[in-house]
Amino acid sequence: MPEYWSRVEASYKAKFKSEVDQFPQDTQRTLQRTNKTGRWLSVMPSHVGGTILSSTEFRDALMLRYARVPSNLPTLATVVASPKSLM
Repeated sequence: MPEYWSRVEASYKAKFKSEVDQFPQDTQRTLQRTNKTGRWLSVMPSHVGGTILSSTEFRDALMLRYARVPSNLPTLATVVASPKSLM
């Protein structure tokens, strides 16, 4: 039975690769990370473990995971004018 599952997994990986190869390079990198990341979504939030995220932090983490720019990032002009605003 393990041999069967090895063949199934190899088949899925080959199909995934052929599908991913059709996208632009940046999108390919994002898609290739999908099977290696995402476990952070299944971790139970804990004050002790430091895994409690605010709604803003969670949205920012999702945006970064999918190679998007978080909407609430300060502009370069804001940072230059007031570097303490990042703290």
